[in-house]
Amino acid sequence: REACISPCSMMLALVYIERLRHRNPEYLQQISSSDLFLISMMVASKYLYDEGEEEEVFNDEWAAAGKVDVQTMNTLEMNFLSAIDWSLYTDPREVFEVLSWLEG
Repeated sequence: REACISPCSMMLALVYIERLRHRNPEYLQQISSSDLFLISMMVASKYLYDEGEEEEVFNDEWAAAGKVDVQTMNTLEMNFLSAIDWSLYTDPREVFEVLSWLEG
């Protein structure tokens, strides 16, 4: 509730996790599932909604929602972005592939 997770950000987070599964499985072995969920959701929300003026996504709010400190959240974010090679843009077809997989 505090993080205001949208269905779109959840889908994008799943795309990121799937991308990591194929491109960087070592990273997935090093991170807990709860941290992976938290950071993938935050990065997806930032990508979709943080335009820097009226709508912003703050690490401290996500840290509080995930019950971790801000420094841990910052480290998780940097490690995630590095693991995914900063490749955040997602073609809509990729989203629909994941959606089809989920629906199946």
